[in-house]
Amino acid sequence: MGFKVLNVLVKGKSLEVICRELSLTQTDRYEEVPDAPITGMNLLNNSYLLSINYGIPDERLLAKLSKDASLITCYVHEGVMISFASEWSNGIQQWSVLHDSTTGDTSHLAIGGTPPNQLAEIREVLHTQ
Repeated sequence: MGFKVLNVLVKGKSLEVICRELSLTQTDRYEEVPDAPITGMNLLNNSYLLSINYGIPDERLLAKLSKDASLITCYVHEGVMISFASEWSNGIQQWSVLHDSTTGDTSHLAIGGTPPNQLAEIREVLHTQ
């Protein structure tokens, strides 16, 4: 069956603003393995990491959350072997990369915008394996 999770790194917004925009309530509850529908944590680089179990990338939500901020997203759905990553800044998607094995092509990769330069090197290494 596998897991399905959307991780969102938010930089440039306070936890209070993030919670208000997503209608969340901050708690002090700790989960070693994130099992709640939404969990989050402050990171040392003045960023906040959200982990949304069973979430899917919603462009309207990501655009809203990235207003006056920047996001890096990572979505994994193990059950159907789909993964997605993107960057958002000030409400606009900067780039995206989607792998969808349900196309029947195990090397499928749909790229939008200009992803980080490292993607080409990673892709080359994986294709030679």
